[in-house]
Amino acid sequence: MRMKKIWIIGIFILMMLESSTFFYNIEAKAEMNQPEFVIGDWWEYEGSYWWKDKGVRSDFSFSGKIEIKDIQNISLMENKFDAIVVLTSDTIYVNDSPWGILNITSYYSVSNKLCLGYVAEEYRVIENTPKKMGLYINAFDPPVGTGFWLQVCWTEGSQDTPPFIMYPISIGKSWKMQTNITLQIINISNGKIEYEDIEYKNWEYECIGKENVKTKAGTYECYLLQYKTYDEFDKETITYMGYFSEKVGMGPVKTEIIIQNLDTKEEIYRHTVELTSFRYSGVKESNGKGTPGFEIFLLMVGIGIALVWKRR
Repeated sequence: MRMKKIWIIGIFILMMLESSTFFYNIEAKAEMNQPEFVIGDWWEYEGSYWWKDKGVRSDFSFSGKIEIKDIQNISLMENKFDAIVVLTSDTIYVNDSPWGILNITSYYSVSNKLCLGYVAEEYRVIENTPKKMGLYINAFDPPVGTGFWLQVCWTEGSQDTPPFIMYPISIGKSWKMQTNITLQIINISNGKIEYEDIEYKNWEYECIGKENVKTKAGTYECYLLQYKTYDEFDKETITYMGYFSEKVGMGPVKTEIIIQNLDTKEEIYRHTVELTSFRYSGVKESNGKGTPGFEIFLLMVGIGIALVWKRR
């Protein structure tokens, strides 16, 4: 009888210790740190966007893939960097027929993982043949954090979609970012810079909560980031939302852009993206430590109960 009491006390102590470790684990995941960059990882997605112009609605759908390809020494706006190279390829459809192709090559600093800039190539599919229509180069000063938001939200006319994320992400966190964005448009025929513009932009973000998001790739608990701004000239309100999960990594689980008339609240533009499949090799505990979790707690309790039963 005395031995049984000792085992029962021992089990109780184990339960308390393991429960505290388990809850510590939950608390450690209260924020999302900068995901890992691993060459060969990829994210596939699909989405749609539409807009209204003078009452006429135009609808498009698209599918694409983001892939971490290589580490190279690159030149961007005459500056050289050691950079992680990320490729994105989108195919845009109208009535299920290919209409355009967009290829984006983004460059991330090897040292701090911030985005240095990107090069976008735009094609139109004419008689089943892609024809190059535009070449755009953007550079960020200073470099900015990103969750691949830019790659999956770039559409014609929205080249300045905010890609900026400041890790770690936690509920209630808000931040402002200021940066110079240098845009160059290259003439396709002669390769010369046809247009150059330098803009100073201010961005304001907030992590407004967590949501379970169901996609074709699975269901994931995501941090919801929101950016909202107003265009007084066009009398529009623009809302950007991005859903990010530690288990998915750099690729977003879902993104949305909604533009509404400021007076009538009518939607005049909507852009949505959904993850369909991915490979991410950088999954780890958010605090960087492999602390015991609930599975070990159950295992220890099970062993304790078995030993008590054996000694009856």
